[in-house]
Amino acid sequence: MQHEKIPSKIILAGDVGGTNTSLALIEHNRDGFLIRAKTVLRTQSLPGIEPAIEHALATFRERSLPTPDLCCISAAGPIIGTTCRLSNAPWSVTSDIVTRKFTLPTYLINDFSAICYGIPLYDVANTEKIAPIAHSDGTLPERRGHVTAVVGAGTGLGVGYLIESDGMYTAFPSEGGHSHLGAFDDETEEFAGFVRTRYGSAPGAELFVSGQGIANIFRFFETSGRLNDSSEAKSLAKLSDVEIPAAISARVGSDAVCSQIMKLFARMYGKFAGNAALFFLPTSGVFLAGGIAAKNERLFTETPEFMTAFEDTYKRELRAILLSIPVYIVKDYEISLYGAAHAAILRSIHAAE
Repeated sequence: MQHEKIPSKIILAGDVGGTNTSLALIEHNRDGFLIRAKTVLRTQSLPGIEPAIEHALATFRERSLPTPDLCCISAAGPIIGTTCRLSNAPWSVTSDIVTRKFTLPTYLINDFSAICYGIPLYDVANTEKIAPIAHSDGTLPERRGHVTAVVGAGTGLGVGYLIESDGMYTAFPSEGGHSHLGAFDDETEEFAGFVRTRYGSAPGAELFVSGQGIANIFRFFETSGRLNDSSEAKSLAKLSDVEIPAAISARVGSDAVCSQIMKLFARMYGKFAGNAALFFLPTSGVFLAGGIAAKNERLFTETPEFMTAFEDTYKRELRAILLSIPVYIVKDYEISLYGAAHAAILRSIHAAE
């Protein structure tokens, strides 16, 4: 996008997740995008998006900040028409209602579409924001082409992709996180059988590659006798499945079993990301979003499990393709807000044409 060719705008950008609802006032000018102010409220304490917007706008007025020209809300859940029914909260976001209530042109996008729209705003050489993952041969391929894929393991597993054309971008949502992820060796075959038995149906990929997946791996280790008596991991059995992922991650450096659990998780993540790479052929990069990769960066950059699984395929020519695709970890949690602002600008341009 040529920022200098687009009039300056003030955007109210929202990121609505199951835990937090963040709203930022973002200025767009010839230099790019800048967050001027931000509010964060607990999603579960809200009856809907409108009180959060009222609170944010009042806060920004108190600080004598400018009134927004546009609004774009990123929401975690499938979008039908102008409404998103949140996956992890008991309410919906409808852009038409927000437009009418606040007299503010409002767009609504999926949360992974927002991450996709955020990717072009980042310099991949800035390792404080984006961390590259070297391939097994030590190479860091250059970005090229027009397709980018985002895969993100957090509470669940999200997927999205972005296509560039003449400096403009279009992001597309996906429900790929609920697709099937097949076993690829004896251990994952045994693990997949455990998950099928636990859930009583054919499991989607997010039951392996997410916080739920880490909890499932722990329970698999527990029931299959892989937790030895000296392991710190054995003491975690009393925790809920929601609490287990963070507890496992915190003990990777001190407990061998916790390390094994996370390495199996990294292999499953690598296989799923490799599958996504074969679906989309994203020569502009596969970006790992979501909190798990960002909080466990060394698991992906300093151990081989993720990348070995990512590159693993039965066809030599396909492995060459996978070796040519750059892979990164997104470390900046504000990417969704920047992406929503970027989407607002792009959609306002299209609306004016």
